Amino acid sequence: MNPVLEQLRAMHGLYGPPAATMARECTELGAGLAAQLETLSQRPSPDACERMAQCLEGAKRHVLRLGEALQREAQRKAETTNPQRAG
Repeated sequence: MNPVLEQLRAMHGLYGPPAATMARECTELGAGLAAQLETLSQRPSPDACERMAQCLEGAKRHVLRLGEALQREAQRKAETTNPQRAG
């Protein structure tokens, strides 16, 4: 592997938290969304709908970042186990 790339990967926070951490956060995220949806169903309003939509967008971004982290980690594992395929 390219030494510069190795250094970049080693830098703290370059790729964000590990996928396992992000996956664990999904449980808390889901509970928060469920509570907000329950509140919205009890007291609907245009403002509450807008806030809920923003929260859902944040959850979407989190899930997409989790997917990216999983792909990165799978690629790193493949590069480690089969270095001749690394490009």
